Amino acid sequence: MISRRKQPDKRHDGNKTAHKMRIVAVEGLDKAGKRTTTNVLYEYFTAKGLKTERTSFPNYGTPVGMLIYKWLRGEFQADEKTFELLQAADKQLAQTYIEACERRGVDILLIDRYVHTEWAYGAYDNDDTWLQELTKYMRLPDAVIYLDVEPEVSMHRKGKCGDNDRYEEDIERLRYTKNEFECLFEEKGDQIDVHKVDANQPPVIVKWKVLELAGQLYQKYMGTTLGGNDAISSVTDEEAHMIAFWSEAVSPNLQSS
Repeated sequence: MISRRKQPDKRHDGNKTAHKMRIVAVEGLDKAGKRTTTNVLYEYFTAKGLKTERTSFPNYGTPVGMLIYKWLRGEFQADEKTFELLQAADKQLAQTYIEACERRGVDILLIDRYVHTEWAYGAYDNDDTWLQELTKYMRLPDAVIYLDVEPEVSMHRKGKCGDNDRYEEDIERLRYTKNEFECLFEEKGDQIDVHKVDANQPPVIVKWKVLELAGQLYQKYMGTTLGGNDAISSVTDEEAHMIAFWSEAVSPNLQSS
């Protein structure tokens, strides 16, 4: 396993506590709900008064990102290793942005797809050790929220870009990638805090579970305690009623199984 140097904490003058930006990555198969979850987390942490930013990969707004987009759509011909090099370049390019966020005093940086996506998806065609080397100089996330969705569910959901790309339509690749995610989380469990959410559930239930995890992270990072109804207080009244109905419907089934 590749060793990594820990990033030093930034410290403020005076009696203020040490400041360290936390990176929370949202990972999962295609159309697991990562963008929605990132937005939910952004609204939650911002409402708590934390300086929060968000970004995502691939970054289609850069020349590298456009090549990635074209490759996925079959408009740019290159082998899988070239594609992984592009993916790594996309993330490496963003390290200056990540460092700038730290300097500006950002508390939470949310990333929709990050290094685990590089490792898990890339492992289908490439050597694990090589993939690890590509991300050697990237800052690791402090926590990962993994949206666990079945490959068949992923394939049949509608994505933001319309029809499935070459990864999204390959069921064997999706199955392999799901397994690779699980292996990675087990392998790196002592390095990165991983939280799994069953993303096969209705969206409002997934949102509720994500908010519960957000509360846990907030308490851990801020050293404070929240009330027991913090997650429910962060949803609308209509969503709260749906969550209550779901809980009542599911709990008896869980007890009888």
